This record gives sequence, C-alpha cells and structure tokens, in this order.
Amino acid sequence: MNIDENESMGDLKDAIKTKIPSKVKCDASDLELYLARKGDAWLSGSEPSAQQLEEGKVDDDIKSMLYCKPLRAIWSIQDYLNENQMPAPQPKQIHVLVVLPNEVPLTISPNSGEARFVERYESLSKTLARHEQVESLSKAIRAILEGNFDIAPFVVLESSSGMGKTQMAFNINATGEFDVFYIWCERVPDKVQDISAAYSSRTDAFSFCLNKDFRNIKDRCDIGSIPKLRGIENLCLYGFIQAALLGKNKVDETVKTRQDVKMALEDRAASGKKPFIFFLDEFPREINREATSSTNEAFDQKCRLRLMRNIFRTFGFVVVVSSTSGTARNLVSVSSGSRNTLDYLWCIVHPIYLVLQSAVSL
Repeated sequence: MNIDENESMGDLKDAIKTKIPSKVKCDASDLELYLARKGDAWLSGSEPSAQQLEEGKVDDDIKSMLYCKPLRAIWSIQDYLNENQMPAPQPKQIHVLVVLPNEVPLTISPNSGEARFVERYESLSKTLARHEQVESLSKAIRAILEGNFDIAPFVVLESSSGMGKTQMAFNINATGEFDVFYIWCERVPDKVQDISAAYSSRTDAFSFCLNKDFRNIKDRCDIGSIPKLRGIENLCLYGFIQAALLGKNKVDETVKTRQDVKMALEDRAASGKKPFIFFLDEFPREINREATSSTNEAFDQKCRLRLMRNIFRTFGFVVVVSSTSGTARNLVSVSSGSRNTLDYLWCIVHPIYLVLQSAVSL
C-alpha cells in the first residue's frame, strides 16, 4: 500500500479499510497500528517472524513490537519516522502491524439480565455487614492497608462450598469502608451458583487479558513473581485494572501500561475514594500438585495462577481470595526448593462459618 508520508495515521487506517474491506469489518478508527521495527531497521518480509505472521503465528519479535502504545491517529507518518529515527520505507519490508479489535468487547460491568442474583447478595449483605466475622475480616484488611509492607499479604477465605465465601465479598463492600471489585475467576458449568452468570462477562474479560499476558510472558523466568511483574511495563491486565478503578463498563485495549494504572490510582486518591479491594472468588485448583515440578501443563497452570493473584498485589492492592482447596495460599513460589528464609507475613487465612451462608443457600 502506498501513502504519502505527510498523511496521518488516521488516514492510513482509512486506507487500510478501503484496501481490504472484506477483512476489516470494524470502523477504521478501531484499528490499532504499531511500527514493525526490529531494532533500528524495518521488519523484512523474508524474516521468519513475518512468514509466521502470515500463517497466523505471533513469535516473540512480533510480541515485542506490540508491547507499546499504538500509533496515534493524529500524528503524520513522517512524524513517527522522525521520532524513531527510522529510514524511509522500502519495498519487501513490513512497516506497520495492524491489530483488529476483539469481535466481542471486554465488558466488566455485571450482566444486566442477571441483576436479580446480585441484588440477592446485596440485600443480605445489609444484614450481615456488622456481623463479627465481617468485622474480623475488615479488621484484617485494614491492618494490611495500614501496614508498612513492601509486598502486601493477601487474605484467603478457605472452607467447603456453600459456607458463605461469595457472600463475604458483598458483606465487606456493604460496610462502607472499601470498594470491592468482585471477580468470579473462571468459567464453570451451568450447575454452579447463579452469581457466576451475573459476572460472566467480567470473568471472560479477565480471562482474556490473563491468558493473553500469560502467553506473552510465560517463557520468562519466575512468572508471577511480584518483583518480576513490577518490572513489566506493558500488560493487557493493566487495562483491566485501570477500567475497574475508574468504574468503566469496558476495558480499553489501548490502555496497557503500569503508568495507566498509577494515574488511575492517583485520580482515586485525589478524589478521596475508599480503598479498592479485589475479591477473587472460586480460585482455581492446581493440576495434580505432585506433578507440578515435572509436568509442563501443571507447571504452566501454577505459574498462571500466581499471575492471576499477584498482578493486583504489584500495586499494593489488598487481594481477598476464596478457595475450597489450599491452592490459593500455597502458590508462593514456583520453586519447591526456595532458599528464602526471611520471616514475613505473606498470607492471612480467614475461616468462614455456616452462619454466613450465601443468599442462594438461605
């Protein structure tokens, strides 16, 4: 495709849609464009990365090109060439990567058609908000918020099914002390609680971002480590967190930096909003714990679960995890032979008793 260097990136988007309307069904403005640069050179069409891309495969070189802000529509092509000190484009080179938006938007608001299920939990929470167990959990959360932790401990609600773990998310929100963002961790069969249906869109958005990031960083050392995650500037999950903090209905997929989350936190602090809590309900089980160190699939699952839980903790959020197994509290390190002998509080296990049965159980 030929286009004058003085045209804008927005003009380039329009030209792309006009050129291949059968493939670009969305509005041209919804396209994301990235420079196809490898070091200080353009990506050659003969390189393995380019050839694999034609087959629908995205290798590490292409991933690195996408791990940045998309090109701004108002900038001219020449502006970007000058800013990045790139040579003039030549034939048999790839200059721009085009990313289509998801066919289904990443919605994080509760499903309006299932609002009655949320209302049941919220109604019961008004009665239980001052219960001693709720106050005990609130006290534990306050202690974490007020503590001087480099890495904040997380809270685990661990008990059998039907004991009120899900209800507790709505109870602590009803205290008025915190803003609780509820996440049902993963899609499950229809036979489970109706509350999962009410938050299925949020679950799908969270899983999409989590799986996309895990695929992109799974080959790095010690995935899920909080210090390592703090060093990753661009993740899809950052867009999810930013949308949650700002009360958006959908995740903006162009938002993907740690700085975006930090700015959202600053906005909340400036407006005097309550502490933000992430509640991860029905935290998944590991795959065959004994085989985790020797089976790739099990090892990947363990790393993925650590990413699921720890990405929020990299910003100092209090994370409350509900679980019917020991997975939530055991996933500290992927190494079974850690030499870290430091004594520090990393997890608070909070029991749930029958008196706090869920709205469905009652």
